[in-house]
Amino acid sequence: YYTQNQERLNNRYETIAKNVDKAINKLEGAGVDVTELKQIQSEFKQQIQELVQQKNQLVVSMQNMRGAACDEDLGQFKGDLSEAKTQLQEMRDTAKSINQLVRDELVAELEALRDTL
Repeated sequence: YYTQNQERLNNRYETIAKNVDKAINKLEGAGVDVTELKQIQSEFKQQIQELVQQKNQLVVSMQNMRGAACDEDLGQFKGDLSEAKTQLQEMRDTAKSINQLVRDELVAELEALRDTL
């Protein structure tokens, strides 16, 4: 379930990035200044990479947690569980930040550029 949601989210972000790249190319071809849009797109892609890295770290923590649980090392299990919770919260914060960037900056900039045409 979790993996499917994460894949669906990653696909959504990739689709947005591809569509923005296409829009940038079209707008540049029309002679529109897209400097601000390129900066937003760069930040968007960086945040996506950060989210992917956080997911990979979470997977490692969860694997460590499973190993500690099987070995019945309660102290390590609790430490790994706490780390996994922290990483999951960081992922949620990054995802919120990405959604806010898309909603508040990317869409607004695209609409502003559309209005200039």
